[in-house]
Amino acid sequence: MHPPLSPTATAPPRWLVRVGSAAILFHLAAITLSVLDMRSGPWPSGYAEAPAFAHSARALSTLHGRYLRVVHSYDFPSNRPGDLPGVEFEVRLKDVDGKVLQTLHFPDPKANFWVRQRQELLARNLAPDQPLEPPGAELLAPPGQKIPTVSFWTLPDEFDRGAGQPPAGNAKVQLLLRTVDYNHVPRNRQLMKPTDWALVLQRSYARYLCRKYGAVSAEVLRHTREPVSPAVLFGNPMPPNALQDLVASFGEVTP
Repeated sequence: MHPPLSPTATAPPRWLVRVGSAAILFHLAAITLSVLDMRSGPWPSGYAEAPAFAHSARALSTLHGRYLRVVHSYDFPSNRPGDLPGVEFEVRLKDVDGKVLQTLHFPDPKANFWVRQRQELLARNLAPDQPLEPPGAELLAPPGQKIPTVSFWTLPDEFDRGAGQPPAGNAKVQLLLRTVDYNHVPRNRQLMKPTDWALVLQRSYARYLCRKYGAVSAEVLRHTREPVSPAVLFGNPMPPNALQDLVASFGEVTP
């Protein structure tokens, strides 16, 4: 049984109830509007834009988002698998003569759930790529310094003697990572490059595997496959090479 109410207890003032109710309603609206103000999909016709009322009232979340840090749209990239390419990678461990000692595939189908989940996160961060904007004019290096370099994807037959030859035995590789200074970046076409975070991850993991398995060097090969649009289910033609992997080599890494 509940203890009896104190004879001196009184109801809160009506103005306090109204102010408290208004504060609660404002808080609920602020944390809900950011969730509603997101597009939905994918649908066969594409994505549906957010409701107009949610977009127009999004300013109510400014206080909660900027100062209280309690607002989130709960819109994660993993919620839209149709927007991201499928990614996996393999690591070729080599000896001092460049001979492949072992090839490891990630995510490992034999790994337990927890390890495989971490490997999937690692693979997902190796893609997608981002466009490379070449410099508008030739750069001059400061005294005693070199011109900054940049890494971007190129076709295997675009390598020349000055830039180095592609690793041997990579017949299935369609893209190779090339590193040059900004003044030698081609300006006649759109270039793509991996993110800085992807470069850090692949170098770090390749060095770790070299130390673990006693290899002299390691080559990371990224396999990506673009998602197929849901419109295919409604009779639209399948894009060419939709079910084929695009193999890109990050090059060899030494510990």
